[in-house]
Amino acid sequence: MKKLLFGLVLFGCTIGASAQLVPPASVSTTDDIFSIDRNPAGLAINDGIQFGFSGNIENGIADRYGLYLGGGQDNNISGLGMRYNGTNYTYTYGSGAKIVRGSYFGFSLDFGEMMAPQYNLGLTVRPTRFISLGGTADNITENNGGRTSYTAGLALRPFGNRFTIAADAVYRYDFTSDEYTADARAFLSTELVNGLALNGYYDNTTETVGIGVGFNLPHHKVEAVSDVSGDGWIQDGIAAYRYSASSMRTVVDPVKEDKFVLLTLDGPIIEEKMRSGLFSVTPGRTLTNFILQMERYSRRKDIAGIVLYIKNVSTGPAKLKEMRDAIDRFRDTGKKVYVYMDEGGNLQYYLASVADKVFMNPAGSLWLTGLSMQQIYIKGLLDKIGVKAEFVHVGEYKSAGDMFTEDSTTEANALQLNAYLDDVYDMFTSGMAESRGMSQREIQSVIDQGPFTPSGAREAGLVDSLIYHDELKKMITEENGNDEYELMSETRYNRRGEWHYNWETPLSEKIAVVYAVGQITTGKSQRSPLTGTVTMGSETISNAIRKARKDKTVKAILLRIDSPGGSGLASDIIWREIHLTVTGDNPKPVIVSMSDLAASGGYYIAMNADTIIADPATITGSIGVIAGTFSMDDLFDKAGVNMDVFKRGEHSNFFSVSDSMTTEEREKLYSLINDFYQDFIGKVADGRGMTTAQVDSLGRGRIYSGEGGKDAGFVDEVGGLKRALEITKEKIGVASDEDVALEFYPKYSVDFLQMFNGTDIMAKRLEAYPALQKALREMDRATLLSNQEALYLLPYMLEVR
Repeated sequence: MKKLLFGLVLFGCTIGASAQLVPPASVSTTDDIFSIDRNPAGLAINDGIQFGFSGNIENGIADRYGLYLGGGQDNNISGLGMRYNGTNYTYTYGSGAKIVRGSYFGFSLDFGEMMAPQYNLGLTVRPTRFISLGGTADNITENNGGRTSYTAGLALRPFGNRFTIAADAVYRYDFTSDEYTADARAFLSTELVNGLALNGYYDNTTETVGIGVGFNLPHHKVEAVSDVSGDGWIQDGIAAYRYSASSMRTVVDPVKEDKFVLLTLDGPIIEEKMRSGLFSVTPGRTLTNFILQMERYSRRKDIAGIVLYIKNVSTGPAKLKEMRDAIDRFRDTGKKVYVYMDEGGNLQYYLASVADKVFMNPAGSLWLTGLSMQQIYIKGLLDKIGVKAEFVHVGEYKSAGDMFTEDSTTEANALQLNAYLDDVYDMFTSGMAESRGMSQREIQSVIDQGPFTPSGAREAGLVDSLIYHDELKKMITEENGNDEYELMSETRYNRRGEWHYNWETPLSEKIAVVYAVGQITTGKSQRSPLTGTVTMGSETISNAIRKARKDKTVKAILLRIDSPGGSGLASDIIWREIHLTVTGDNPKPVIVSMSDLAASGGYYIAMNADTIIADPATITGSIGVIAGTFSMDDLFDKAGVNMDVFKRGEHSNFFSVSDSMTTEEREKLYSLINDFYQDFIGKVADGRGMTTAQVDSLGRGRIYSGEGGKDAGFVDEVGGLKRALEITKEKIGVASDEDVALEFYPKYSVDFLQMFNGTDIMAKRLEAYPALQKALREMDRATLLSNQEALYLLPYMLEVR
């Protein structure tokens, strides 16, 4: 037996090491830090930091022992083990990662002073919640005179995660008989009482029967196992201790709601993280991650509440409404929400008002003054420098070029702006009134008195207490009458977790979430090196939709749109992919979720979806077309610039910057874009079950809020991403509370040509100059307007403030 033990340790066989120094477990069920020795794939199953100590007890003395340490996040875990066999030390580095949901891969490297490095592989696959499969191949390079050994394991849970039976088949080389032999092991584990586990095992090689007992505290586990017959492979027994950052079931100290998580909201809230280089990722917190984070926190038993530190959070009103709704759902579970602000404006306070209590810095200020939109017109400036904007549009509301062609807001434009602002202000004030226990009329009256000093905000009922940031912990204690609450940053808390007792299995239904974000252009999606804004490339988005359509595991597509529109051609290319998805040989449901913007081209790509969901504050509609250019002949005259033109063809000089359009050319351009418009409203009519006359009467370039869009028939339901996901599940026959895999598109690859482009640095610096950043964005927009093509473009870049 001792000879066999020495050989197994020397050759670094995973099964041999585990059999001697860590509690026995099947390669199909191992999921803790001791997986370094059993099956490295098991490392990937539970996140967070883990530490383990295990010793072989013989005659009351731990003459052989092992130390293990590891950790990681997102199912990508690494660890290191050190073992002492009574004579020599050996070491193992192991790493495990999730391949796909329910499947994990791992490898380990054994090394020591008396052995050459040995390599081991592991795999765990869980096709259902009741079956787990595992396998290892140890010493695959056959170093140190050893041979590769193989282990395959099968585990079953016929009665849930409280009772597990498993069996391993071990195929290894027997040097005595000079041939491979097959051995078997069986395991039984049960935890009928929280935190108290009883285990049994059998090894047919030595005909050994053993039993074990484990006892859990929230983050600590002690375990002891011992033979009950024969001179077995565990001999007198093994004692083990394990620490885990993830909380476990326990009978002694049940999980308490004693933690408040501090979330700092500072910077933009964006739709997707886009990578344009190795060190260049779109900055900001994504809305999707925030919503999912709130759902996770609402299910965590140790969280009593959250504290939102709202700093310079910036985003549109529709995204803020979705964040507010996510926080409200968190509160519905009975947990508390507190908000702390140094200072804030209209939209920041709209988000803050959903909390149970709002705290503010005594030296801050609250700029709650109501909502406004500003339109800038630079026709007079262009006239002075000799630049003439020449635009033709279909629809009296289609005013994308008004900034350059008008001196003030047109009557039609003012009508749609006021209608939109009315809807958003109603959403804004009704939400705050309900949260603060006022009537809508009362909150509107309070807003008319703004801005506020901190004391004025408290007297008006907008703020509950004036405190400094370092007094948050004390305030939480006073509010809840308990000094045992712990205030943790989200980064620190997210390192913790709950132990995964259920076997995570591949989800049978998968939904593709496709982000369609930014101004629509032909080609690939890009990000501005100055402003950080994203453009939606028709090639990128159409490829993403096509891949999701052809993926047989994808049952539906959720198209998340945040776009003011853009190129008519690019919009139609994306529309075609949606059309093929919903009408092809194997159609799949497409559900659209509209964010802040889904107007003109942003609506065009949505109009033939099965269901369209818009936020109350979404800007949508704008069904119209515009085209034009800028003529600089007067500027050239003033600057003394002369341009000679040689042409063939009557209209070959169309859109020339040196000549204004003739009446005939304007008529031809109008006829051209009117054809685009007729195609636009025809496709809307087909997609929405309306007549072209109905679409035309409601279109004409007019924008709508989400509520207005629903009344007009352009939107099916008012709601956010959460509601859109519920509807998508309904379409594929999945219950709303059932898990479903989300596959996110587009999948951006690293662009090594731009890996040192400094995009984030420049965009970050420009955040300190919002007026300059806004001007640069308008320049990007003006470039699109001068592209000499038909545009499905929002009339302007609206900013509600």
